[in-house]
Amino acid sequence: MNDRHTHFMRLAYELSLKNRHLPDPNPCVGCVIVHGDKIIGQGATQVAGSNHAEIEALQDVEKRGLGALIKDSTLYVTLEPCSHHGRTPPCVDALIRSGIREVAVALPDPNPLVGGNGISSLRSHGIDVHVGYLMEEVLELNVGFFSRMLLGRPWIRTKIASSLDGRISLANGKSKWITNEQARHDGHKWRSRASMIFTGVGTVLADNPRMNVRYVETPREPLVAIMDSDFRTLDSPNLNIFLNPKIIICGNASALSNFAYDRGALPNNIDLIGIDRDSNGLLNLRELIEKVGIANEINEIHVEAGSGLNTSLYEAGLIDEYLWYFAPMILGDCNAPFNISPLESIPEHDYLEMFDLTKISNNVRLRIRNSVRWKALLNSLKEMVRCLQA
Repeated sequence: MNDRHTHFMRLAYELSLKNRHLPDPNPCVGCVIVHGDKIIGQGATQVAGSNHAEIEALQDVEKRGLGALIKDSTLYVTLEPCSHHGRTPPCVDALIRSGIREVAVALPDPNPLVGGNGISSLRSHGIDVHVGYLMEEVLELNVGFFSRMLLGRPWIRTKIASSLDGRISLANGKSKWITNEQARHDGHKWRSRASMIFTGVGTVLADNPRMNVRYVETPREPLVAIMDSDFRTLDSPNLNIFLNPKIIICGNASALSNFAYDRGALPNNIDLIGIDRDSNGLLNLRELIEKVGIANEINEIHVEAGSGLNTSLYEAGLIDEYLWYFAPMILGDCNAPFNISPLESIPEHDYLEMFDLTKISNNVRLRIRNSVRWKALLNSLKEMVRCLQA
């Protein structure tokens, strides 16, 4: 692997990190244009419908008055340039018109509308294209996008804030505050990069949370979804959660069909979705993820809920990642994040891997992911890279 290419690709990756909360449902992408050893243009993908990273970088070159240097420069971009008309025109057309002769791509775009076509188009116009850099870093940043494209489902990340003995609230339900202020602010960074915040009716009625993004400047608020079998939240129209721009309440399909309500009387920011029950008589969460997730181009679902919804997601095998904050305290025999029947033997746990441990003042943030799904994504991308390098 060319060390020079890796160095400048890392700079492009660092640019993409700065805009991680902006482009959803598009992926976070960074781009730098290098002449010799000097960056002459750079950019990151903006809000969906605005410029992609490559266009931002090309425009930056022109703003600097360095357009004449592009033909002898190399463009580094963290995702394959798009080759189709979507919310914006194809980036490959702009790159071809620019006259650039060399492009380095971190990862191919698995979107069926792109899928290597961007790289092939550049090569067919005589542009030298290299592919396969910082694969794990770029995958982790855009894991929801890659999951939606390759696995047909969003990446579901469950946030838990607990004591050292794994308790999320006192026996009386009080939980403010187990973790410190810095950890709570960090949690909002994860809300800001999510496509959807998912919670349960129990949490909404007990805590009256707003469930919006705070402490992060962003023009985009995630969709908020509430798991509410009997649509009880509609009986409390002044709940803070209804202040969000778009809310979906997911409940029992039969309850919805029997529910007497005037759709025209509902606020414009609220939608109701009916979900069938599964073979166990519980609401079918997989159907919910399909109806809400795919229909709304959801990349990442950020779950903040109590033991009821957490347990349902766990037992359905839908949790891809745990974002777990621990505070240095012991709360004793009270509420746990999961309500799972006791096991009689130690389970196989090879499918989970701890991959990040961060100290936040006197709290700790631990990230644990489903290694089977992670490796499936990574291996699929590696195979795409191998084919494009051949």
